[in-house]
Amino acid sequence: MAIDLKEALPSVAEGPARVFSRMIKLSRGLFALRYLAADDDRQPPAIGVQTGPRSREALTIVGGPDSEEGFLCKPGDAAVLVSQGDAIIVVTTYVGRHALSDGVKLKLDQIDRLSARDSELVRAARPQRAKAVPRDRRAPVFLSGHVEGIGALSLKAGERLGEAGSSHVIEGFAIHWPRRPVGVDIAYGCADVGGSQAVETLTGDFVGTRGKGGAIGGLFVRLVGERAGQFALDAEAVFAGGRRVVSSSQALEALVEEEAAPLVALSVAVLGTLQRETSSALGARLDVSSSQDTGLIQAASLDQEATALTANSIMGTSQTGDQRGRRNVGIRPGRIRLFRGMQRLPAPEAAE
Repeated sequence: MAIDLKEALPSVAEGPARVFSRMIKLSRGLFALRYLAADDDRQPPAIGVQTGPRSREALTIVGGPDSEEGFLCKPGDAAVLVSQGDAIIVVTTYVGRHALSDGVKLKLDQIDRLSARDSELVRAARPQRAKAVPRDRRAPVFLSGHVEGIGALSLKAGERLGEAGSSHVIEGFAIHWPRRPVGVDIAYGCADVGGSQAVETLTGDFVGTRGKGGAIGGLFVRLVGERAGQFALDAEAVFAGGRRVVSSSQALEALVEEEAAPLVALSVAVLGTLQRETSSALGARLDVSSSQDTGLIQAASLDQEATALTANSIMGTSQTGDQRGRRNVGIRPGRIRLFRGMQRLPAPEAAE
């Protein structure tokens, strides 16, 4: 039975000049078909959505309150598809006689399940609980130094320079504090076994000697700065003969004794006070235009068989001539689908 397209589509003043159709397979589920955009916004093509062969019992199409029944007439229109099983829909593009372009973009989403992007957005938007940082949290303080008979050493945070009971004495050392907070620092200095005056310096500077056979007989290490009280020092100096000096919460001071024994081991750590960290949720970046509108791949010409279409995908149509109209672009998840080669009917009156 011939159908008068003017009567079936009142929004088109004249009968369509071109008609393109495509069949799309659907699985069981709830889908939304949206009309996103048209190249010619003055006379956008109308999109017909009908059930395919042997799909009437399995498929229900529900249009929007302001749309023509069975049609998406302009960008912004949408239809909900309820599929009880494997089904086919027929998507038809009706292009007006005076239309400047027949390119349109449609998007098909399966809305009864979460996509990977949905799950990512949910995780990003979930507020994070504040977590307490243990009182003995260690700052990333580490030592470097020169040990007699061994040479220069650079250690990891928490490691001891030298060994208790060792015959290799420490000739010099430096204390390092990467990403040191503003308002606090470590002052330190050392004196040789002869009792020379110790010169104070700050983190990053070397004190003592290198490879000259010198030995450290005394030293001091202390926290300085207006925020020093917010941190605690945990340091220990070990001298030959077994003498050990342990720091208070703010300073370590080992004076040179009359029969000074050389320093053989040193450890320095800084403990942070109780703090609270909160992880703020960052808004998810939706870069659909830059990441989804590229990477289209040319494929073979379209046959008349139904083509499976993945959910959560964008499809587009553009016909600029019979030769270009016989090419199509393949489906890639998460990218715009540009369909070429829609079935062109000999005449509008032949549509049934």
